[in-house]
Amino acid sequence: MIYSSDETGIFNLYYMDMKTKEKMQLTNVTGGAFMPDINQNGDITYAGYTSQGYKIFYLPKSGQGSVDTAKKYVWINDPPLEKDNPKGIWLNLI
Repeated sequence: MIYSSDETGIFNLYYMDMKTKEKMQLTNVTGGAFMPDINQNGDITYAGYTSQGYKIFYLPKSGQGSVDTAKKYVWINDPPLEKDNPKGIWLNLI
């Protein structure tokens, strides 16, 4: 089963083996990954939210499972005013 969940604080795609209940994170995006669809070869297309709105993304089977789950996004409340942030997003990858 492929599904979208916000367990990291941002919606990403996950795979769960229904027999073993083993879970694997498939994406690690900053905007969100939604509405996955999988073809007969195991390739996934999904709607991803970006700074320009929703776009369709393709994740081939060969690229699945390469997510570094040690990298997490952290929201910073009240960021320091002296810091320059030209993209206007206060998410840091740690």
